[in-house]
Amino acid sequence: MAVTFEDKVVLVTGGSRGLGNAFSRCLAQAGATVAINSLTEDDRGTTEAINAAGGRAIHFPGRVENSAELVERVVGECGRVDAIIAYSVIQYVFTGGNLWDFIDCCMRLLADDGEIFFGDIPNNTMRK
Repeated sequence: MAVTFEDKVVLVTGGSRGLGNAFSRCLAQAGATVAINSLTEDDRGTTEAINAAGGRAIHFPGRVENSAELVERVVGECGRVDAIIAYSVIQYVFTGGNLWDFIDCCMRLLADDGEIFFGDIPNNTMRK
């Protein structure tokens, strides 16, 4: 049985490099609109590659420290956020960020039944 993300909006933090890039591409192939977050304006061609392959991706540069602003920008552009792949969050925590502030903000802004998956914190998922 194929996994589908048709009509879902998924935010991937760190979505332009390494595993985040792989998550972004797989989600797009499964039908998601992928909101790719990276620190800089350079998304390493990820957005363009996904769109050229027939998927839908939008790049949202910015830091996860500004999670409320980031998620609100995605909601403003895409209408909602159904899931967050928080791949780059552990770097934020190790540099003094507050994981609970990030989680609280994201849980308030997620669509009902939305989920946060922590790509760099093993076996952690939160469901709204």
